[in-house]
Amino acid sequence: MIISKFKKIIIVLFGLFIILGNIKPTTVSATSYSSSDIISSAEISSNKPSYSYSSSVSLSYEFDASGVELKNGDTLTIDLPE
Repeated sequence: MIISKFKKIIIVLFGLFIILGNIKPTTVSATSYSSSDIISSAEISSNKPSYSYSSSVSLSYEFDASGVELKNGDTLTIDLPE
């Protein structure tokens, strides 16, 4: 009877080991997009004739993500116009 309980415990532990050993975590990686992937246009919206290092510059961007499947955690790096 003691051996029978021991065999049952071993079989259950072995089954759990096999089941848990076959579970693989799903890895989802974030995508990093650049300006050319999502931004359709960019322009300086201030009409000043010249700028200095301390000047404020207003920028306008238009986004088009219609061909991109955005997910939580994705990033967009915006290149500033020169």
